[in-house]
Amino acid sequence: MEKKEIYSAKLKRLIDEYSKILIVFADNVGSNQLQQIRQGLRGDSVILMGKNTLMKRALKSYIQETGNDTIQPLIGLLQGNVGLIFTKGDLKEVREELGKYKVGAPARVNLVAPVDVIIPPGNTGLDPSQTSFFQILNIPTKINKGTVEIITPVEIIKKGDKVGSSEAALLSKLAIKPFSYGLIVTKVYEDGSVYDPEVLDLTEDDLAVRFASGLANVTSLALSISFPTLAAAPHMLINAYKNVLAVAVATDYTFPQAEEVKEYLKDPSKFAAAVAPVASSTGVLKKAAKSKMEKKERYSDKLKKLIDEYSKILVVLADNVGSNQLQQIRQGLRGDSVILMGKNTLMKRALKSYVQETGNETIRPLMDLLAGNVGLIFTKGDLKEVREELSKYRVGAPARVGLIAPVDVVIPPGNTGLDPSQTSFFQILNIPTKINKGTVEIITPVEIIKKGDKVGSSEAMLLAKLAVKPFSYGLVVEKVFEDGSVYDPQVLDLTEDDLAEKFASGLANVTALALSISFPTLAAAPHMFINGYKNVLAVAVATDYTFPQAEEVKEFLKDPSKFIAAVVPVASATGGDASGGAFKEEEKKEEDSESDEDNMLSLFDD
Repeated sequence: MEKKEIYSAKLKRLIDEYSKILIVFADNVGSNQLQQIRQGLRGDSVILMGKNTLMKRALKSYIQETGNDTIQPLIGLLQGNVGLIFTKGDLKEVREELGKYKVGAPARVNLVAPVDVIIPPGNTGLDPSQTSFFQILNIPTKINKGTVEIITPVEIIKKGDKVGSSEAALLSKLAIKPFSYGLIVTKVYEDGSVYDPEVLDLTEDDLAVRFASGLANVTSLALSISFPTLAAAPHMLINAYKNVLAVAVATDYTFPQAEEVKEYLKDPSKFAAAVAPVASSTGVLKKAAKSKMEKKERYSDKLKKLIDEYSKILVVLADNVGSNQLQQIRQGLRGDSVILMGKNTLMKRALKSYVQETGNETIRPLMDLLAGNVGLIFTKGDLKEVREELSKYRVGAPARVGLIAPVDVVIPPGNTGLDPSQTSFFQILNIPTKINKGTVEIITPVEIIKKGDKVGSSEAMLLAKLAVKPFSYGLVVEKVFEDGSVYDPQVLDLTEDDLAEKFASGLANVTALALSISFPTLAAAPHMFINGYKNVLAVAVATDYTFPQAEEVKEFLKDPSKFIAAVVPVASATGGDASGGAFKEEEKKEEDSESDEDNMLSLFDD
């Protein structure tokens, strides 16, 4: 507790002493590195690290004690692994000083790259046996004086991508540390204001451009409201000149500058000669625009016609589906189905127009489904059969570098047919292998790509060598629209047994609810009658009141030996002895007694 109070007091003292604070990101910064930075900034800056909760608590306490709300924005910036640098120096110089203490770091597997990594051309110093690493990453090389030489610069990792095993291994062999870590300024706090560190990079030219942009906005506003300002005055004078010129042209009043304009108006051929090229090009543009508009209108009319004709529509995802594949699907569905592809904006506009023209609001939910690379299949056939027909046209596809995997990719065990010189590919991906009859054999199944991950260069190369096409693409049904209702395609897989099971489950829930609130329904009525009979029977047993059905029960209770005689055969059939049967009978008797008491109480429940 004392340490926390000392820390809090130090933070409050620094806030009073310094008006400029840099919020810095400190991921992957070690203690030795931080100590060097402290020494480098010593004099006009102080670094304060600590837990965010502790810093936030100290700042809130400072605001309560001093009433200084200007420090409030600083609390919201304390997220993640951050620290504070309090300074009296020039902010840009302090940031540049921080940049001097960045430390190089190797590219570790699965690390997210903070920058692009480019391998420059030149001699690597590696012997020719290492060329497989470069081949996997498609890096062009040649052998020069017994060593591998890179021919052209190659980008092997992009900013934001995960580092693959092959990239990490190659960079390690080349002794390249592509990343660097240090304190990175994320926000600047100065006299109650918070801004991005990029503001520190603004030059006089940048300020001049921004000033000019602001001046243009002020001028436009002044002209629009006819308010004279220093910036708008030249434009107002020009506009006034235009007005005077228009008066001169329309009347006999003239002045030297108006004479040339009047000359053009007397002989329009001069003006026509100057404008002719522009006019001809404008005509071509108008014709092209008209043709484009006509195509959109025809598309809209076709969509509206299909909506009137078909009541069932499948919304399908068409990612990675080629034109030839789409043509084959059209032919396969020909007869009772029509595929319509197009831009989402165009389809939405046509649907809105249809709703406005017909007043048919049931089609409106379809608009929200038009997101991404989708198309529409209008059909009169069985929806499940149409979906099954679509699956027949799925096409296998190789794993291309950078592609997001739609499924997990597992390489099965077995002989690959590759010669032993190719084992490096398997080693890079940690795939256990052995040499069997002169070829590489995979020992156990290995998952090399997970669903949602990007395909790496080594994975793509290995799958290509194995002639494995792990992905398949086609039209995938995303949603089903039928008579104004929208539902998932999984509904099409429901069988009669599934529906019966769900109905029974729903019926059980309705019955349970009706019984719990004593509300009569068709499903609950039989249970209510039985419960009522039990209550009346309980009253008859406990009193002298009787009725024919109660007589048998009273007879059993008067002479329990009859009840035991009835139960013994059942007990012997289940393998129990006489004593066990008697014990069970005694338990049953006690339970029935408790049940009778409960039933008598429930008879008088509200």
